[in-house]
Amino acid sequence: MERIGLNDLDTERDRFDAIVGRAGHLDRFCSSTAWILPAQAALMAPREPWIFRGEQGYVAMMRARHPAGFTYAESLEAAWGLACPLVGADGTEWMPKVGELFHRRQAEWDVLLVTGLIDASRVGEAFVEQFGTDHRIQRGETTPRYVASLADGLDGFLSRRSSNLRRSLSRASRRAASVGIELTWWDGSTPADADVALSRIRQIELGSWKGRQRLGLAEAPLWPFYRQMSHRLLAAGRLRILFARHEDRDVGYYLGGVFATTFRGLQCSYDAEYRRVGLGNLLQLEQVRRHAEEGYEQYDLGTGAGHYKKRWSDQLVTSTAILVIRSR
Repeated sequence: MERIGLNDLDTERDRFDAIVGRAGHLDRFCSSTAWILPAQAALMAPREPWIFRGEQGYVAMMRARHPAGFTYAESLEAAWGLACPLVGADGTEWMPKVGELFHRRQAEWDVLLVTGLIDASRVGEAFVEQFGTDHRIQRGETTPRYVASLADGLDGFLSRRSSNLRRSLSRASRRAASVGIELTWWDGSTPADADVALSRIRQIELGSWKGRQRLGLAEAPLWPFYRQMSHRLLAAGRLRILFARHEDRDVGYYLGGVFATTFRGLQCSYDAEYRRVGLGNLLQLEQVRRHAEEGYEQYDLGTGAGHYKKRWSDQLVTSTAILVIRSR
């Protein structure tokens, strides 16, 4: 495998993302370049690119020296542990190539931190098998994602929701209609358009409970991360923004993106004054409706402990970080 730089990875993003889109062992959206390159630039401490390209895929990692004195390599995005750095369409067949690379370059690392390998896949086991008995393997934190199927359309999706949630959605629809709230899809096409839309989002966020507690995307370093990601999604035609408006002003938004067969929710918020309307549920529902109609198969709500994610999802997909500690 050939070592390349971050600029090379960006240049080859279409090939990289195409391989990610065929892989079944990882979070596709969060392993794509629209996620990992902004995360590397905005969220992570300074590190050295440690990226390799092969005929079957990529190893996309960054390398740094830990204060304790050892050298470690990890994914470009290691803040949430969603991105997988081992990108190959057929993970189990490709793992021997990955193992060969790590063995050949083992003088360059003391610890490998591999995140984003889905627990239900065989790839994690295949990865561990490459190190035999001459390295120490540890399991790290488990990262959950909430995922719902869109394969049977909006009606099928709603049939799997609780009766309480369905009643809440009906009430929210009636309340919104009674006060004249409208949901509007953003249709901008340029980076300048995206920046205007993001400014609108930021203003909504500042009036939400997240903004008031300084927890939302308006805060650094999340703001530059979402701005960079939104620009990349827009360039690929994969950015989705939904606004809720009332009396000619923005009162809610939903920011998301699509990749392969998945719609990924990123951030949703609304003016705290509209909490009783059920605006968050309406924004969620409209996203589901559109993406089910467009043929997307999954709605990925991401990670986190939000109770609403359990109500809107069908399954919990987990990945567990794997640490490989080199024998000396």
